[in-house]
Amino acid sequence: MVYLLLAFALALVGCSDWYYEAADTDYHKNKTHELRGQYPIDGRTIEGDIIFPAFSKAKFTPEKVLLIQLDSSLAELDTLKGEILKKDSVDYRIPYHAYKYPYVKIQVKGNWKFLSSKGVPLTLETICDISNVWKPNVNLLTHLEVPLVESLVADEYPFNAAKGLASQVFTENFGFEYRKDPVETYKQESSELYPLYRMFLLGSSDSAIVENIEDFRLDLADGIYDGSDNLVQFADYIVEDWLRKDSLVTSLNMSKVQWGISKALVERAYGLTACTDSSVGYFYVKSSNSKFKGDSLVCDKGQFDYYVYRVLDSLERKYGACTFIDTSMNAIVSQEDNSFLYCIHSTMEYTRWSEPSMNYVLNSYLGKCDNKDSEGVRKRFRDTIYVCESNSNYWRKDGTDTLSFYLGKCDTASLWKLNKLQDSSEFVCTFESWVPANDSLRFLSKQRPCERNKDSLRVLTYDSLYYVCAEVKWKESKVYTFKDTTQTDAESIARRYYLKSECATVADTVKYIIDSLENKYYHCEKRENVLAFYESDFDHAQKYLNEQYLKTLPACTAESDTLELFFHPYLAKIRGANWTTNYHCENVGGKYQYKAVDEVRRVILMGLADVNERFTCDLSKDSLYVVQDTVYGNYFHCEERNGRYEFVSITREQAISYASYAAMGKLDACEPSDTIQYQMDDYNYYYYCTEKNGKWEHKRIERDSLALLLVDQLNRKDPCDATVQRWRATTFSLKTSKYFYEVYYMICDYDGQNNFVWNQVSESHYDLVNKMSRAAALDLPACSAEEIAARGPAVEVQNGFITDPRDGHKYSVKTMGKQVWMTENLDYYDTLFMPNLIGKTGCADSSDCTESSRSYTWYGAVNSKVTSNFDELRSQLCTPIQGVCPVGWHIPSMLEWQELFDYAEKNKSGRDYGIGVRNKWNSPYAVSEASTNGEKLNMALGVEIPYDGNFYGYKNYFFYSAYFAVRCVKD
Repeated sequence: MVYLLLAFALALVGCSDWYYEAADTDYHKNKTHELRGQYPIDGRTIEGDIIFPAFSKAKFTPEKVLLIQLDSSLAELDTLKGEILKKDSVDYRIPYHAYKYPYVKIQVKGNWKFLSSKGVPLTLETICDISNVWKPNVNLLTHLEVPLVESLVADEYPFNAAKGLASQVFTENFGFEYRKDPVETYKQESSELYPLYRMFLLGSSDSAIVENIEDFRLDLADGIYDGSDNLVQFADYIVEDWLRKDSLVTSLNMSKVQWGISKALVERAYGLTACTDSSVGYFYVKSSNSKFKGDSLVCDKGQFDYYVYRVLDSLERKYGACTFIDTSMNAIVSQEDNSFLYCIHSTMEYTRWSEPSMNYVLNSYLGKCDNKDSEGVRKRFRDTIYVCESNSNYWRKDGTDTLSFYLGKCDTASLWKLNKLQDSSEFVCTFESWVPANDSLRFLSKQRPCERNKDSLRVLTYDSLYYVCAEVKWKESKVYTFKDTTQTDAESIARRYYLKSECATVADTVKYIIDSLENKYYHCEKRENVLAFYESDFDHAQKYLNEQYLKTLPACTAESDTLELFFHPYLAKIRGANWTTNYHCENVGGKYQYKAVDEVRRVILMGLADVNERFTCDLSKDSLYVVQDTVYGNYFHCEERNGRYEFVSITREQAISYASYAAMGKLDACEPSDTIQYQMDDYNYYYYCTEKNGKWEHKRIERDSLALLLVDQLNRKDPCDATVQRWRATTFSLKTSKYFYEVYYMICDYDGQNNFVWNQVSESHYDLVNKMSRAAALDLPACSAEEIAARGPAVEVQNGFITDPRDGHKYSVKTMGKQVWMTENLDYYDTLFMPNLIGKTGCADSSDCTESSRSYTWYGAVNSKVTSNFDELRSQLCTPIQGVCPVGWHIPSMLEWQELFDYAEKNKSGRDYGIGVRNKWNSPYAVSEASTNGEKLNMALGVEIPYDGNFYGYKNYFFYSAYFAVRCVKD
């Protein structure tokens, strides 16, 4: 990327007239070389100025000068000593000398003193072509470009092109003016360097300042300045000190160009876009090492059109940025002390929130008072009324009684009246004159006024507030109106009012009142010739009211409408769990009487009444007759009960079942066939064709039962053959609804009775069989009894462990269904006993395998010589493959792994499938199969069980680069 940039820069600066001869040209001998250089190199005295400005207390004192002769690759050839000349300016001189090459590096060594009294050593350099430069000067810019020029020449750029590119780099990185002439030809220090001086001076000591200079030029050697920490520190200083008159930015007397370079450095450090007239809004500092990280900056414009990013002052943080650029900020704001501020957009000073005149404030809030239309207009501002005097463009103060001025007089005639100001704010007239309306006052304003002759027991309640009608003294008179009171007084008055109105005649003696707070019951009755409510109890109330209510109902007989319901009208709002409100005439123990019914029975009875009114139940016509009521949408079926036909409540599922039976006539006709004919109807029920008494008819069947019939049919019509179809698989599906199916996965395998038949398996098991079929399993012969016996006695399980007799290693084991598995990875390695392990294990020393467990190549795991030929492999192996496992144990096949996964999932054995197979190294596990390509082995197969996942899978691996962990399973 860097050198593409440099190449682009080379194209910009051009190289057609920057030509030099071959790098090995001896310019001392060759007097006729065609260089554009115009100065001699065969014999010459070299002089130049040393330019390093003194400012503030900073000063550089040159002490000695050296000239280093360079060849065309800029390798050092020789060193010459010169002298420092101190006249009006500080110069240097190199004695007369003849040069073979025109390339030299001039080093001026001296003392830099700024923060300390003694100062520190500082060396400044210039690298140049003396055939083109008569007096090469030494300054900060010539010093900064040296590593970059050397780097470019090392990348085979011609020297003059490298110098031009260096100037281009300063232009692109820091906004310097591009100069085609070498920087060492300028007699004055470039003013563009002043911002860099300031950045270097941020060091905490003189030595740190020297280090800053050196770090900067070395950082720039690749063409891009990456010194983000220093740049951010410099940007923090600039942003914080733009306007400080005693800052070094000011003392350097920066021009607009220098200011622009500093601004560009700030924008680069913080990753901001250029600050221009369109930079409106807030810009956030994201640099992690900036003191302003997370803070907001704004773009502003100062005197002489200087653009700056600056921090907000305290007023701006409170009221918003006030800049010259963003003219949208015209707000006037009120402070806590009721004074005002407004934003003045000026370049004379920054962040100018200023105090406006009162007329400016009034014009902002009330509108401008500047024409005849506004003449005499009265408006309220805060607690004062103002009148517009348009002739003088002035709002005149006109008193402070604002509410009465707009709303009118607050007296007995307007008490509790609600009124509005012009700004729609609402006020209510109260005993304390006009006050802002709240919810309770709005409530009172909507009520009928109190009347003395009929409202003595009137109570009003709003939220938790209580009001009564009473005589209230107000000012010099009395008024009968609303008065606030306590809850106790309000409830006492309300009870007196209620009791008086509810127990007034003998007809009211059926009434009861319940005090829910004290759980007391009151009955309206006459005692000592006084009709009133007297204390009673719930049992008395319930019994009494039930008796009174039932007396009002028609007689309950066999001829009564047995579907009619009666609703009890009393205590409906406060009835308890034992209180029922519905009664039904029923035959109870041979006697017809009214019985209270619960909610479920009530719903059924109402539904029966509805369907009996609309339908006739005749079982002789249709035994599948199902109807639905219009009240609750419940279903009823016509059935025979006690010698009569009647509708009986059924569930929705039963209704759908009856509807399915009723629609059997729509099914496809059955035909004689030795293949199962079946279909699912519109109600998601399955029917299949069966022969009965010589006739074929439909019979309903559950989906799983149908699946078993289809499996039996599959075994009859397409039986499995263990000799030729070991990995055969198929599927069939049955609908579960109109759009969904359940897939049944079938493979040929041995069942629990050792019959080789079609078996239903999981989808994962099915996929595995398909994979093995595609992989063209090795078809290894089964081990003979003699081969098994030759292996030796099997290693048996003792107390949950086995001990490998070959090396004494002890492993824990666990029974998983019909299988017994090692719960640890195998760690066996003996190349004397098992030479096939040489070079086929992930670690030769057991101590090296402690961290990640031992791993093997596929050939190592199955204990085979490396070969890709089937016949050679078959001569070494038989199934089960013992491999590196102990005697009586073997390398598991993919089917054995799948059997483990299926068992673990069925029995919820956890993410490690019950035997701890998830390892954080994500090593795959060995299986006994491999994939093939024609007559040759192609890829090893393995089981992948990611540590951070919840899945497993079977994958192909390269034979020579893949290593597998080994878990042995018992023969």
